[in-house]
Amino acid sequence: MDNQKESSRSSRRMVWAEIDGKHTHETATGVKVHIWERDGKCIARGRHNGRQFGEALGWDPKEAASALRRLLTQIEDRTYLVPSDPVRKLRDKRKQTSVKRITIDDLSDRYIADVLRKRGNETAKRYKDWLEHVRAYLAQPEVAKKTKLAIDATEEMVLDLKTFLCTRKVPRNGHANSPKQPMSPKGVRDVLETLARVFTFGQKEGLLPAEFRNPVTPEIIGPKPKVDPIRPIPYPLKDRIAMVRHADKFQLSHVVPRFVLPVRPAELAGLLIPEMDIEDRVLRLRTRFKGRDWTKSKTSFSVPFPCELLPLIVAAVAGRTDGPVFRARRFFDGSKKPKTRIADSGDMDTIVERTLAKAASSIDGPADTKPIVRKALVRAGGITTDELAREFKKLRRAAGVESSESSYKLRSSVLTDMTASGVSKIVQEYLAGHALRGTLDEYYIVRTLEDIATQMERYWEYARDLLDAIQERAVQLGLSDLEGGDTYA
Repeated sequence: MDNQKESSRSSRRMVWAEIDGKHTHETATGVKVHIWERDGKCIARGRHNGRQFGEALGWDPKEAASALRRLLTQIEDRTYLVPSDPVRKLRDKRKQTSVKRITIDDLSDRYIADVLRKRGNETAKRYKDWLEHVRAYLAQPEVAKKTKLAIDATEEMVLDLKTFLCTRKVPRNGHANSPKQPMSPKGVRDVLETLARVFTFGQKEGLLPAEFRNPVTPEIIGPKPKVDPIRPIPYPLKDRIAMVRHADKFQLSHVVPRFVLPVRPAELAGLLIPEMDIEDRVLRLRTRFKGRDWTKSKTSFSVPFPCELLPLIVAAVAGRTDGPVFRARRFFDGSKKPKTRIADSGDMDTIVERTLAKAASSIDGPADTKPIVRKALVRAGGITTDELAREFKKLRRAAGVESSESSYKLRSSVLTDMTASGVSKIVQEYLAGHALRGTLDEYYIVRTLEDIATQMERYWEYARDLLDAIQERAVQLGLSDLEGGDTYA
């Protein structure tokens, strides 16, 4: 019995701890806050206005650091009240009353509303769709009895949810009419990670008590699957060469450039004519329309292209001065005309501004502007990523290529070839539009644009058979005779 009491006292003992490498943190007003730990939970202790205080900061190191920053800010702003203050007690009592009543469904709705405001409609819809699977689980009678409120959620419940998800059948890619099949491991992971963010949101917003521990732990989610580094290339050079030889004019000028360049389909679809540097043979991908449209990582970068692609791009532009470089097939071949006409350079900016003004009521946040801009490009004749994917599938079937991988895998195939040819990792990250970390990397890239072109020359020589096939096909289809495209003479 005495040993049990001693063990209990030992587990409740506070020990010296640190946050951000410091045990003591001092505010601008001179108040010192000391960090301690009890049962794995970080606690901040100190004196404020002549009264001692102790604040629970949480178990997770990141959450504890965030809570400490809020505490220090409140002390400096003179808005902090110690836990024993009568006003603080009344406020906490009211908050705890509202905390106890919130359900997981209600908490999910509040989280989706927050995502909608900060990240836009598309992201909010995706998260909402994932959380629908959680709602289906919670709707089961045996689960509803045990888990009525958010604070009732436990690790056992999350483990049971994971089992439910692994056996749940869903339509492929979310299409309602597709055959149903068991949810993929990635789908299960997406649902669990979204639910984890819901609980984290509840804690940050004070909708869950400070002592609540997020039941969706990294151990339950599991490690992210890692691909085999020596896996086969999805579309090796021989397959791409075979497809080039079966391409028509439209496919050669709109699909084949991605056989050589590591650009995403959405970046190609959004490329504008003023962003083309024909003389230096460079695509300049960037944030455009005053920040309303952007690349995936919101980075701006320039991608050199070989002379063999020049006639293809000239054919896509077709003498126009503004608008999207790559157009839908019906507009490229002239069988139809786009709804929005672009007469002069700069018209596209005016069209986008007018489109955004009309759609102002449907914009809930900054992230909602990009889909509206892309619709304006489509109305101006621009190609969609779906059409790019369909044309690639047609080309793949015509060439008899066995791989069934999506056209997005062209990107990894190109990057693999770039590695084999000796293109450095940092140059690959830059050309792939990845967000570079650290000012030193950015400085290095800006200072060595010529070096990028030199490294790309090595890659083009490595892919010489592919470029020769493109040149040969362009000559067969008459694209090399276009004005500005006589590069094969």
